[in-house]
Order: sequence, then structure tokens, then C-alpha cells
Amino acid sequence: MRIHEVAKQIGLTKKAIHFYVSEGLVHPLKLENNYYEFTSEDINRLHQILFFRKAGISIQTIKEIYDYPEATNFFLHRSFHQLKKEISEKLAQLQNLETILQSIPPNGTPLDVEKIPVEHFKHQSEDIWIESMHPNFDERMIAILILAPFMDVQVDEYKQYLWDKIFNDLKIQFKNDLSVLTNIIYSLNGNQIRESSSFQFNLFKQISQQEDLKPFVNYLIQCTHQLIFEENIRQRWILLYDPVIRPILSFFQTTSQRKRLSQYNPLFEQCALKMESIIQKCVQLIKNTDFEKELIQKLDGKIQIDESLYSDFFVIFTFHKSIYTQCTLIELEKFVSKDA
Repeated sequence: MRIHEVAKQIGLTKKAIHFYVSEGLVHPLKLENNYYEFTSEDINRLHQILFFRKAGISIQTIKEIYDYPEATNFFLHRSFHQLKKEISEKLAQLQNLETILQSIPPNGTPLDVEKIPVEHFKHQSEDIWIESMHPNFDERMIAILILAPFMDVQVDEYKQYLWDKIFNDLKIQFKNDLSVLTNIIYSLNGNQIRESSSFQFNLFKQISQQEDLKPFVNYLIQCTHQLIFEENIRQRWILLYDPVIRPILSFFQTTSQRKRLSQYNPLFEQCALKMESIIQKCVQLIKNTDFEKELIQKLDGKIQIDESLYSDFFVIFTFHKSIYTQCTLIELEKFVSKDA
């Protein structure tokens, strides 16, 4: 199909289509006469781009979506987060302008503006209208990343119901602690999200397929050693233990949550049973040893050593390759101090 036909069918201008082609978002066949020939796949892509642009998604973000399609949710959540922030800042500017207009006389000059107390001005609006009309979906994004290894399922109506329950429970569990995880997530790029999610997916897939769990027990012990001997990992653990790690584990610990997750993806229960065995064997090896004492000492007591499935060892298993090690330690300290 030629460009004028595509433009008419989709509702885009030819100029806009040429722009998307020049940006590398669409790749139509270029004929000898320099005209473009668009396939049905190209037309579908243009429809998608049109929807993204109507939602205020930037060209750069759309490029990222097509570079990392499995992280589409992440990019859309990040855009939603950024757009709300921009609206809040614009609303604050409008309120600041209103403050100026109400504060200066009819013949006001810049000198009158200067007299307005600085505390009357806002950087971001505190108007509850934004939150009431457009509440955050951050808990949804967090649930997707925490449960990344188990997202590869066909979602029907019942699974959607389960999913809604899962991420609503997560919101209740984290309460005010949600901001730390949110800031961590939105500081990352698509490649970092993909690397972390892919690592977890492949690791848990291997666990579900293997009968011999000894290699995974050894791997968990190795990960535990990292907490002691790698300062970068240890500092992150200590910093995130109270605001992030413990709330995540509490989220998993209820029987109803485990049941929902197992119904959402049966692979979860397979992995849970094997992880329980791996953790039990690992804890039995280090319990009442000098290594246990050193672990508690090095982590400033921020570890609970028990054999249950959702003990701290569940997080230790993937911590060194998680989103928590993708951003800098300075950034993590800033996120945690901002929430304090």
C-alpha cells in the first residue's frame, strides 16, 4: 500500500508517516522510484504508534518499547509516572501565577512580586484532584517485576481477577514503603529491566526442570558468601532490608497469596516446593556454624535465618542480579532517605 492510502486509512498525515520512517520506527520497502510500499505489518505498527502518541508517549520511549517489547509495561508505567509529575509541576506553576496575581496591586511591578514570601510558591502541586482522578499504578509495575519469572502465561478472565487481587494486596502490604521501590524501578532503563527479569525467569525455569537440587543449594551458599565478602552487595542489602526486602517477603508469606500465585501460573508452585527444599538444605549447612555468626555480624543483624520458603534466603537467591543492584549505591541511599 502506498503512503497516501496508508495516511487516509490510519488518519495520519504523510509528513508524520515520513517522520516515523526517518526515526526508524517503521521500515517500509523503498521502491526504485523512491516511493514507499507499506505492508500490513507496517500499517499495524503505525496504528500502535498512533495510539502511543495519543497517550503522550515520547518518540524516544516508543523506540525503547520496540527495542525491548517484553518491557512494554515498564515503559508505559514510567511514562504515566513522568506525565503525572509534569502535570503536577504545571499545576503548581498555574497556582504560583494565581498567587502573584492575587498579591500585587493593579499597578504592580516586579518589585511587588519580590515582596511575596517565597514559601507561598510551590514546586509541585499538592492538589488531590490529580490523585483522585488518576491514581498511581506503581504497585502493578512492582508486582510485574517481582513476579517476572511467572508472567509467561495466557491471561484469561479468571487469571485477570487473580492478578488484580495480587497487585492490590501488594499495595496494602507495602503501604508507605512503595516509594522506595518505585524510585528504584523508574531509575532503570529497558536493558537493565530485561537483564534482571531474564535472569530470574531462566533461573526458576531451570529449578522447575531439574530433579537434582544440589547445584542450586551450592549456588545459594555462594550467593550468601557474596553478602559477606562483597561490600557493594552487602551495603545494598543492609540499606534495603527494612524498606524493601522484608515487605516483599511478607507479601509472599500468606497462604492465600501462594494459592493465588499457583493458580495464576502452576510453575510457581513447582518452583516453590523445590525452593523450599533448597533453602532448608542451605540453612541446615550453615546453622550453628561460624559462618552463621559472621553472616549475622556482617549484615548488622539484618537477616533472619530460618528454613521456611519465604525466609531471607528466598531473596538472597537472586539479589545480586536483581533490580536492586542495577542502580548505584548513591541512588539507593537517596531513594531510602527521601522516604524516611
